Amino acid sequence: MSVIKAPEARIENFQLRLQQLDKRDWWLWGTTGVVTLLLTATITLLILNPSSTAMEAGPTYDAKNIALGLVSLVLLFNINSLYQQLLIKRLRRKLAEQIFTAAQLHLLAQKFEKLAVLDPLTGLYNRRLIEERLNGELTRSRRHGHPLAILTFDLDEFKHINDHYGHAAGDLVLKEFACRIKKAIRSSDVAARIGGDEFLAVLPECGPGHVERILSRLADLEIEFHDKRIRFTCSSGWADYRSGESLEQLLERADERLYVCKRGSKSATRPPFAPAEAGT
Repeated sequence: MSVIKAPEARIENFQLRLQQLDKRDWWLWGTTGVVTLLLTATITLLILNPSSTAMEAGPTYDAKNIALGLVSLVLLFNINSLYQQLLIKRLRRKLAEQIFTAAQLHLLAQKFEKLAVLDPLTGLYNRRLIEERLNGELTRSRRHGHPLAILTFDLDEFKHINDHYGHAAGDLVLKEFACRIKKAIRSSDVAARIGGDEFLAVLPECGPGHVERILSRLADLEIEFHDKRIRFTCSSGWADYRSGESLEQLLERADERLYVCKRGSKSATRPPFAPAEAGT
């Protein structure tokens, strides 16, 4: 996360500097306008009433010399103003380039972060992230006594799907199953792909009723591949946290239920995957 925050801080710093340049720009324009108006008004008065101005200025100066001096001041001031504007434009251009570079770094950091925590095929979290999240939820459950459940999944006969239809069909099955998991769980739940066809969901403050609802939403799984609808099934196992239980023990209990479910699916007479009948 620190990789992400660094470009964001740089962008905010650049934006602040741009705002300061804008204030300086407006101040410079305002000062230039006021000084120019005052000098123009003075020169105009000298031209319209040269005799009185010359008398007030003293015997050694006349109106023309005073007007010439004021014109010179106006020119010098305008030249300095133009130079300052040129410097501000250069600084603004450099800052804009730095902001663009920082924004690109920010996008790149986000991409690296996603690669670090997300499974590239399914878009679910990967094993490293789900283990960190599970450890955090387990600590919170121990401290506050909140219920916690985990739900494990394994696609039935996934190897046969790859062998029979090809790996492209297998990838599509994984994507579809991940999509169905995302829709089945709550926003507070977290799901991850932890292996080839193995998935894990962490369900904080969850009871058995919520687990049943998730499983009911994962029925009738199928994909469309090369004008064929391929049905597939999954085996699942879940366990709720028991006081004093370790993370390994919690996962072991969920895996035991998963294996029981998987053995039951293998003993079924109908294969766990099959092309859907036409028109069904």
